[in-house]
Amino acid sequence: MFEANVQVLSKSDMDRIHHSAIEILRDVGARVSHNRMRSMLAEHGCHVNDETVLFPEQVVEDVTDIMRNPIHQDPNYIGTLPLSWSRFPKEARVIPVATGQATMVHDLSTDELRAATQSDLEDACRVIDNLPDVITGHPLFIPQDAPPMVRDLFTLITVAGHYPYSDFVEIYSPEAVPFFLEAGRVICGSEEELKNDPPFCSWAFATPPLQFGPHGFEIIFQLMDFGIEQKYGVGGVMPVLGASTPMTLAGYLVMQTAEILACNVMNWVLLGRVTGYSGGATILDMKHATPSQSSPEACLLFLSTMDMQKYYGSVEPMFPYALNSDAKFPDIQAGMDKAITASLAMVSGSRLLSTGLGCLSLSGVASLAQVVIDYELCMSLRHILKGLEVNDETIQIDLIKEVGIGGSFLAEEETVKHMRKTLYFPELFDRRAVGDWMVEKRGMLDHAKDKVQKILREDHKPQYLSEEQVSELEKITTFAQEKLG
Repeated sequence: MFEANVQVLSKSDMDRIHHSAIEILRDVGARVSHNRMRSMLAEHGCHVNDETVLFPEQVVEDVTDIMRNPIHQDPNYIGTLPLSWSRFPKEARVIPVATGQATMVHDLSTDELRAATQSDLEDACRVIDNLPDVITGHPLFIPQDAPPMVRDLFTLITVAGHYPYSDFVEIYSPEAVPFFLEAGRVICGSEEELKNDPPFCSWAFATPPLQFGPHGFEIIFQLMDFGIEQKYGVGGVMPVLGASTPMTLAGYLVMQTAEILACNVMNWVLLGRVTGYSGGATILDMKHATPSQSSPEACLLFLSTMDMQKYYGSVEPMFPYALNSDAKFPDIQAGMDKAITASLAMVSGSRLLSTGLGCLSLSGVASLAQVVIDYELCMSLRHILKGLEVNDETIQIDLIKEVGIGGSFLAEEETVKHMRKTLYFPELFDRRAVGDWMVEKRGMLDHAKDKVQKILREDHKPQYLSEEQVSELEKITTFAQEKLG
């Protein structure tokens, strides 16, 4: 059996990071720019001075104990992700996740980058729906041909109509909430079903260092007051090494941990549940003054984050950004970035390969060709993790004796019998002889484009909403445009 386990931090390292993070929250605190949230924190023992909240050590330690208690680990969440394990293939050790929220698309017909459209999002839903065992996170694209104030609403309706799940579509502004609730009633079929299982989510994101703005809380409280009790919370910790944290990996982990612990305190106070240790590393490339999530330093922080997840009690640690890339195009750099991060995720024991199929340029760009390339990478890694069996049947001692010196196993019945089980047969990797390749010089990107076009050509375009629902949703979006612009 293939055993996957990598550890970067020792127990004493993690203890020191934990206690340093608690010291930061106790002595520096965090800016919480929402009066109702501050009032709730004050009622639970935090010290409030204007917008600054200081978190007493005992308050944080009590929530840390809750994080480590399996009773409080919600099976409908993985960290801050509203993902139910019932949706996953049970035995799979590599689970590809399609996510992104890209604003730009790699156009397969021109090989140029352009603004993403609703049509691109529809195509993405159809392609992903045709890839077995893929789990969706955020929608791959945010359509830029929709009016800015209602892009999130257009995204929800597009995904709901072309994919079985839309619950990772985020609400971006408090003003949009009433329209999301109206659309949710239509998509779910009733207000009761909307409250039980909303087809969207929202998070009050941290703005590093140590800040939580008002808009996320405004959205959360509107959803709470309506009666929705899930698929929202405080989270999304993504500090940048050298910009919003010290330029040391240990200093980064202290800042990330402080913000994550603050999120968990707020979630416990707000919702009566914790979201565990969920962070995603970004470093600032000092040469170009641009962020990176595929650098060696980022990989070390990803592995350290998995160690911290286990330290705080996670039963399903997840390698952040396992399929992201700093490349802007499905090129050699994209392949190297994704192979490195996905392989590290695999050997460190992360089943989820998130952020994600098709993602490029830190998820600012996405490519449907890259989606199917990444999917093949995931299937290759899944095959590796199957390991190998050593038993009487697989040792093949009698066959080896029978074929003997100088013989061939090619025509043996046992070769045919075990071929499909032993070998992985890729769709996109080019394994032809060089002479055949010289006759037709087509590579992986060409094959990936062919696969995407085949899916879109042959897919029967399943409709997940009725004509009546589509008509009602069109009225809601029209009204939202008139009100929000």
